[in-house]
Amino acid sequence: MTRESKLDRNTILRTVVDSVKPLDYVHALWEGGAAVFRRIDEWSDIDLYLVADDDKSDQAFLAVEKALRSLCSITQKYRTPQLPWPGVTQAFYRLERADKYLLIDLAVLKLSSPDKFLEPEIHGNNVFHFNKSDKIKSVPLDTKVFAEKLHHRLKELQARFDMFNVFIQTEINRGNTLEAFHFTTTSRLPSSWRLCASSMVPFIMILDCVTYTMNSHTR
Repeated sequence: MTRESKLDRNTILRTVVDSVKPLDYVHALWEGGAAVFRRIDEWSDIDLYLVADDDKSDQAFLAVEKALRSLCSITQKYRTPQLPWPGVTQAFYRLERADKYLLIDLAVLKLSSPDKFLEPEIHGNNVFHFNKSDKIKSVPLDTKVFAEKLHHRLKELQARFDMFNVFIQTEINRGNTLEAFHFTTTSRLPSSWRLCASSMVPFIMILDCVTYTMNSHTR
């Protein structure tokens, strides 16, 4: 492979799998996202889930990073702030010799984490590269829990809207467009113009509620 050639998806995956599979504290590695739904195209990133012993999350990240660096330099790493799911940490990587769209989105899950993001009704049939035991398995969606999350999210959205929507109109009145837009994100509403259509607010909240809850199952 010449220095100028681009790394392809399969090379990156094979390198990561070969590097972490022998580690006794790593239990499983699988792909989510586009790979699951057979939608991989030239703009797809690599969505990886790795399950490790509870006290080995940091070592798992380091092992993956070592594998990536064996291919080329990591030009950018972004570790997300604390996620809402206990025992789940996430980082994104951009590689020097990979296409700019071919980011690596890595989630490391503690073995004890209650959320494994494996419900086939939401995530599809995840593509396992290895699964060393029956501790990691797909489980059916608990529709009751899912409905409870929807209800909780709807209440949260209503509370945010009631508290913060006045700030949006305040900044519009002042002619501060950017500040108004900032408060649309604070109130979890897509855009300020929709606030003017009060009849749309319940629908927007429900749509956001469903989207958020679905995302909570897909990371």
